[in-house]
Amino acid sequence: MLASGAYPATHDPETDTERSDAQREGECAHWVAEICLRDPDESPLELIGDTHPNGWVVDAEMADHVSAYIEYVRSFGEPTASEQPVELFGLMHGRLDTVVCDSGPVVRVFDLKYGWKPVEATENYTMLSYGLSVWSRFPNGQSIELHIYQPRPSHPEGIARVWKIPADEVATLAVWLEMRARACFEQPRGMPGSQCLVCPARGPCHALSASVYAAYETIADDRMIDHSPAALGAFLTFVNRAEDMIRAKLSGLEAEATARIKRGQQVPGWTVDHRFGHRKFTIPRERVKLATGIDPVKTVPMSPAEMECAGVPKNVMNTISQRPVIGRKLTNQPVNLADKLFGKPEGK
Repeated sequence: MLASGAYPATHDPETDTERSDAQREGECAHWVAEICLRDPDESPLELIGDTHPNGWVVDAEMADHVSAYIEYVRSFGEPTASEQPVELFGLMHGRLDTVVCDSGPVVRVFDLKYGWKPVEATENYTMLSYGLSVWSRFPNGQSIELHIYQPRPSHPEGIARVWKIPADEVATLAVWLEMRARACFEQPRGMPGSQCLVCPARGPCHALSASVYAAYETIADDRMIDHSPAALGAFLTFVNRAEDMIRAKLSGLEAEATARIKRGQQVPGWTVDHRFGHRKFTIPRERVKLATGIDPVKTVPMSPAEMECAGVPKNVMNTISQRPVIGRKLTNQPVNLADKLFGKPEGK
């Protein structure tokens, strides 16, 4: 939910078309879910290979995740709205994913999160805004359930989590939220946090640099998880990707700090030291032998790879050499490993 008119003048939501791969992938997953929720005869599996307007292609993993999400939503009843614009207090606007309003005294709002950063349901005030926008249409004092469905990262509460708000607490929360929304217009200011990652005002925002600390919040969560094999594999994949990004970030920061120090600037806590290689002789081989009594040259057999480089045919080397197993290591295998090992099924 966005506070209307609360952005700096340099931001134009209509022309802000920049999208990261993660955002494009999430848009595609929501697109698949919307199609299939609107038409019960549609299946995510039938959309594999289709392309979202942003260029992202639906794959088998996404289809499986969205299928499970749709099954979860429909376990509470048929959805009565999907990808619907909503407004609250005349101040905030947004687009909710899916709403199920059954015949009982409960308004349910669902949000599919396809990213890797865990999202909480409890005290999720964006979801609360969506829930209140629907709740305000019903005069009978319904309670609210706000459901987050996030299939990829591990979470102590599981893939699906819910914030249940009793009917007698909803009105109090509505008053509190409206006061907070109006305060945004009185003295707008940035507050660093995980929201910086998706904030449309991130370009001119002075506090953007602090958003990197959002990653720390995830790492600092001390709750323990008993991973299922599937969750363990998914988490390993995520951490490997995160490690690559952190290394890239660290490399850039090191290069910047080195350049500044060489220009005479001080970077507190850091300095540029010499790197030392292996020791080398400063006198010829013959003088080393005279000085030590030992010839510094040793004879080492060529390796099979070196002999191939010297011109020996590879098929000859394969008959007279082999690669020994020296241990085991965990390796990420592609989804289509079975096809690679056993061949693709006929007709595919």
